[in-house]
Amino acid sequence: MFDPISLWMQSTVMWMKVFKHQHEAYLRVLGAVAEKIPHENAAECAREAEAVKRTVRASAKVSKPRQTKPAPKPAELVSA
Repeated sequence: MFDPISLWMQSTVMWMKVFKHQHEAYLRVLGAVAEKIPHENAAECAREAEAVKRTVRASAKVSKPRQTKPAPKPAELVSA
């Protein structure tokens, strides 16, 4: 007998496995690339990371305008 639910589940599991394998391969590639980035030592890498953090924080503070609530409308202007 044809069972569409089990067929759907089997295909879903198959695509989840494909996605998992692709994700793991992507992470392996990122790790290999990260190993090849030239750094004299760990302290230099840490200094670069801190500089990036400061830059990101500074740009986040500048780029986010303050959100203000709009003034409520008077009751006579609001129509139901």
